[in-house]
Amino acid sequence: MTIDISECDSGRGCLISTHGIVTDEVIIDSLFGYLNQNNDTLAYLRYILFDNSDLTKLDIDNDSIEKVTEQWANISTIHPDIFVGIVLYFSMNAGIEQIRTHSQIQKMFLHRSGWESLLFRTRMEAVRWIRKKVSERYGIVDLTFH
Repeated sequence: MTIDISECDSGRGCLISTHGIVTDEVIIDSLFGYLNQNNDTLAYLRYILFDNSDLTKLDIDNDSIEKVTEQWANISTIHPDIFVGIVLYFSMNAGIEQIRTHSQIQKMFLHRSGWESLLFRTRMEAVRWIRKKVSERYGIVDLTFH
C-alpha cells in the first residue's frame, strides 16, 4: 500500500520501492510530492531504480498513467541523461492482473520519457545495468544505492 522514495548516492540516484497494492492516488501523490520537493536536486540525478519486487497489484487507471507519463516526459526534457532500471518480476504462470500491472508500469516509464530504461526480473540485474551505464556515461564507479 505504499511507495517509498529515497535519495541515494548523495543525490545521484533515486530509489522508488512499491509495496502491496498501490493505487493511482498513492503513486501520483508520492511521485509528484517527491519531484516537486526535490526539483533542484534533479539536476544531479543520474539514475532511478524503480523496485516493484514487493508490488502485488497496481490499481491505476489510464488517466492517471497519462499524468505520470506526462510528468516523466517533462522532467526528461530538462534532465535527459537519466538511466531507469525497473524491477518487475512475474512468473510465466502470471495471471491477468500481473500482466496488466506489468503493462501499466511499462507505460509510465518507457513511453515518452526519453530516458534509457530497461525492465529486469531482479534488483541485482537492474543494479548491475545501472552501474555499467552510469560508469560509461559519467565515469562514476562508486554507486552504493544507499
